[in-house]
Amino acid sequence: MGISKKILFKSLYLFSFLYSSLFADYIDVHPPQKDPWFTGPLLTPSAYTIPKGHYNIEPYLFVNNNFSFYNSDWRAKRLPATASTINLQIQFRMGLNSFMDFTLTPSFFYNYIEDASSFRFGDLYTELSFQLTAQGGTQNQNGFSSKVYLGELFPLGAYQHLKLDKLGTDIAGGGSFVTTFGFVFSKRWNVYSYHFLQFQLNGNYSLFSQVPVHGLNFYGGDRKTSGTVFPGSSFPFLCSFEYNLTQNLGLALDIVNNIALKTKFKGKTTIPVGIRHTKYNLSLAPAIEYNYSENVGLIAGVWFSAIGRYTFSFTNYTIALNWYV
Repeated sequence: MGISKKILFKSLYLFSFLYSSLFADYIDVHPPQKDPWFTGPLLTPSAYTIPKGHYNIEPYLFVNNNFSFYNSDWRAKRLPATASTINLQIQFRMGLNSFMDFTLTPSFFYNYIEDASSFRFGDLYTELSFQLTAQGGTQNQNGFSSKVYLGELFPLGAYQHLKLDKLGTDIAGGGSFVTTFGFVFSKRWNVYSYHFLQFQLNGNYSLFSQVPVHGLNFYGGDRKTSGTVFPGSSFPFLCSFEYNLTQNLGLALDIVNNIALKTKFKGKTTIPVGIRHTKYNLSLAPAIEYNYSENVGLIAGVWFSAIGRYTFSFTNYTIALNWYV
């Protein structure tokens, strides 16, 4: 036992000596920065509102490919053809006062599959966010940030009277007003020196209005379909991690769980409309971010499905530029 203690003490002494010799000067040259320059993650929203007099502009470009569909046995079955979408979303956020901001997000779609393609204006998303708590400076290790928000999606995108020869590429929305209630929680730790770890948690509940449908539409059917669709509520649950390697360079990871209740249909149709089953999808979005300054950052990554049921298996290449004014 005595020999083991001597070996242990010598090992600890040697480690301390090497650490102080190799890293002490480096830490002195690079003291902890006041605030890390995080611009991500890709999908989980921020837990902070924009102060009055400031703006945040963040264009997102999503390049998505649906190549399979998860059946009732959680197995991905290959689709006859890959359906691809280039989706541009431009998020505008402006501060209204010290604890509330407003978000407006228009979207544009270019859909293509085989020889068919379409360019469409999509649904419009708006949001009011309310700050509850703020962690404050990075030296505060005990606090946390949180906000709640109320979102409304306006169905401006095409969803019915679709053309058969377009193969679904003329879809740009779901035809439903969507009201969303959500919260975001955030916690940041100073791991050591200028390295920080940030964790964010987001959950929301979305209610969909009923949708009148005629002809071939987003939910299915054919040219003779006529009736009303009742989309099921959805429960997305996201969490994310961010870690800065340098003052400019960082890594991020989003984990997304999404549950959507079954969609009902009342009316006349010869081809089924909606999916009469609860849908589930688990997806991941690792990303890398480069922050030019505390106000400008670029993030890019790949968002892909890991497992699902009655949902598409997809790969989505995503890039976003964050500009805070």
